Amino acid sequence: MSVRLLDVTLRDGGYVNDHNFSDNEAYSIVKGFGQANIEYAELGYYRPSQIDAYGRFRQGPAVSDPKYLAGFMDARTLPKLVVMVHLDRVTLKEYKILSDLNISLVRFVVKHENHENFDVVRKHIEAIKDWGMLCSVNLIRVSEIPLDSIVSYGKKSEAFGADFFYIADSNGSLFPSQVYATVRELSENLSIQIGFHAHDGLSLAFANSVAAIDAGVHILDSTLGGLGKGGGNLRTELIATYLNWCKGSTYNVSQLAHITQEYISKWLTFNSINKCKNVLSSIMNLNIDKIQAIEETAKEADLHSLNLMEKLLTNEVEAVNFQRKIRLDETIFSSK
Repeated sequence: MSVRLLDVTLRDGGYVNDHNFSDNEAYSIVKGFGQANIEYAELGYYRPSQIDAYGRFRQGPAVSDPKYLAGFMDARTLPKLVVMVHLDRVTLKEYKILSDLNISLVRFVVKHENHENFDVVRKHIEAIKDWGMLCSVNLIRVSEIPLDSIVSYGKKSEAFGADFFYIADSNGSLFPSQVYATVRELSENLSIQIGFHAHDGLSLAFANSVAAIDAGVHILDSTLGGLGKGGGNLRTELIATYLNWCKGSTYNVSQLAHITQEYISKWLTFNSINKCKNVLSSIMNLNIDKIQAIEETAKEADLHSLNLMEKLLTNEVEAVNFQRKIRLDETIFSSK
């Protein structure tokens, strides 16, 4: 089976523009994916309980309200449609509307720190399957999780009936050898589809994705232009070109380039300070919660967060006081 692509521009890219894609932009982008032969397109987060709270300028990919989702049903050449959910923001009965609106795949976010409640995933998988949709368990922040635990999550997901098991390098801190070893171990222990979501904090999203391909991954996440939080994501145009070249895929890369230029380029800005912060946070394996805590601590100390990160990396800050603030463990320095 060839490697497939799942473009997550409208969701993960939404962290860059506060999910402010107009409906027309979103529809045009996804229609373009169909013309470029992209297999899956993620439309956003599904947060039915928060629809009213966001206001009409924050609907769309931020919450995937019914009106927004219904707009994708008119086109006949669309890829398979996908949404992502947090289990505490959706009830079992709220999945029915997704089936009615032509959603093919629902992806669950799972965190290692919530491992005691992992069994709740089973009920959500059963509800999704009852409505005729596929489901994926997406384990995030895998750079913080031991390999045997990752495999255990995969086995449980398969036993619960999931169709896909994804690992996400949310912190952007993995190296190709680590990705290869993890995906290889999963491929040897699971029979369901394995997915990989890369972040580009260390400019390794492409190399890590190639390592995942070599290890037997079935599906990869990517975004147009690499648009995404932190250091960004794997570029859809880049990985599509690679798969055309070495795997015989038939993606229309010129179509992807034109979509990126027309709808995404305005958000693809380069900021040297942010780029350096992304490198530091990735090399220290910091998740988004710890990064936020660093920002708050730096502000209180009248420091730039970049300076504080650099001092933290070289142990120039008082570790005891800082650890009390953001509960860092010794693994933050393991890369030294």
